[in-house]
Amino acid sequence: MTTDLNKFINASNMLLTKKQRTLRKWFKLDTFDNCTYDSNYTTLELKNTDNSLIFKTMLMGCYCLDSRTWFWGWDDKFSNNASSEIKETSKQLWEFTGISHFMSPSFSCTKIMANELCAMYVKHIDALGMYKITEDNKIIYLALIDTKDK
Repeated sequence: MTTDLNKFINASNMLLTKKQRTLRKWFKLDTFDNCTYDSNYTTLELKNTDNSLIFKTMLMGCYCLDSRTWFWGWDDKFSNNASSEIKETSKQLWEFTGISHFMSPSFSCTKIMANELCAMYVKHIDALGMYKITEDNKIIYLALIDTKDK
């Protein structure tokens, strides 16, 4: 890896850490008991007994814990609602970084690598941050784009 690419990856990771802290502070994300992801409307609703919060999201992808495989959200095999916008973002990141994984629908990787790819994604699209949902031995990675009124 080149020095510039390492700097971009490190900057992306640091920015994501900062954004996640801000999200926890502003929206108190750690206080919500339930979450519902609606792939048709690309929304994430967080609920507890007192509050409800809805985010407009972009599905970045999914990490399968058993096979240690990453699947991009733009891959039709993974997502019913694969978006050309998601694929275009991956293409831009591939062109910028030279990392071929941005153009591979799925590939073997570690959770650390999945997080780094998503950090670069969040930085590139200037998302508010990221939300992960663990279910059925997989982790779904969502970029939080904006808050949405109920």
